[in-house]
Amino acid sequence: MSSQTIDKLLQKNYANHTLNAVEIYAYLINNLDKSNTIDWQSRYNNFFKFGVRSQKWKELYFDFFNKLKTKKPQIQDLENNLKFFYDLQKENGLKPHVEASFISKAMHVLNPDLPIWDNNIRQSLLKLNYNPINTCKTTDDKIKKATELYKKLDLEIKTKITQEKDKISEFKDTFSEHISDTKIIDFYYWAEINN
Repeated sequence: MSSQTIDKLLQKNYANHTLNAVEIYAYLINNLDKSNTIDWQSRYNNFFKFGVRSQKWKELYFDFFNKLKTKKPQIQDLENNLKFFYDLQKENGLKPHVEASFISKAMHVLNPDLPIWDNNIRQSLLKLNYNPINTCKTTDDKIKKATELYKKLDLEIKTKITQEKDKISEFKDTFSEHISDTKIIDFYYWAEINN
């Protein structure tokens, strides 16, 4: 991990600039019992950058998130979770979208060994400068493509974990928070695009 990446992760950007990215991430992971509180949800929103989402969408998302807590998500759960959240949006009068990124984030927070599907990670790890999901015509095809790419991303991150032990070690030497190797690789490749 370059010192530039470490410096970027050390910057205080969250919770009124009192926490850095690693600290706020660790707070989210270590305080799952507070996931139904406004404070926790606000920090989650700020960390994962919901952008322009309606209040109704956010309510549905956090209800969905809290239901996911009953069983530790696994890689093969993405497809059903995407379908479920798509239908949930539709049933509640929202224009539904296949939310691969946000569903993967929820799954990751509940199981930090799972990857996060994110534009920056897609670009830096999979070398895709466009979102292949957007090229699909039907919802079913989008869900299948998202699932396929998520599995590919998982394999790529597992490969990077074995190849980049020095980066993982440098991260662990710098930060006191216990972070999964999957998220350490994610932080590194996310920062690569955000520099």
